[in-house]
Amino acid sequence: MSQVFNPSLGRRGPGPSRAGQSAIVRVGTARLSTTIYAVVTVVLVAAGFTYHRQTSWELQSALVKRQVEASRLEALTIQTERVAAEIQKIKTDPRMIEMMARDLGLIRPGDVVIKILDPAQRASHNSTSVNPEAGGR
Repeated sequence: MSQVFNPSLGRRGPGPSRAGQSAIVRVGTARLSTTIYAVVTVVLVAAGFTYHRQTSWELQSALVKRQVEASRLEALTIQTERVAAEIQKIKTDPRMIEMMARDLGLIRPGDVVIKILDPAQRASHNSTSVNPEAGGR
């Protein structure tokens, strides 16, 4: 038998027997496997918590985007309805048709066109026109 320091006894003494050595190995292995199990469990719980927080944030972000897009869709639907009503009015209302034609500069036969010149145009028009009081020149 060899002399081995026994920490539980705090002194040197004969080493453990073969049966005692296998019991120590079993206890050490059990402690090691329990420690590994605990570490793996903590790592998996931390990973699960991180994954949960990330997916919760992504879900919240998607819900906010959905709400924004829903309100935008509603506004565009209202605008589309207004434009469709205006198109229908342009196609069927004679007053609207005439108003748009006049905006384009079209006139009816027999209408009298009166052009009103602004002061700058009037000055250039007077200098180039014939003065009837000066003898028709």
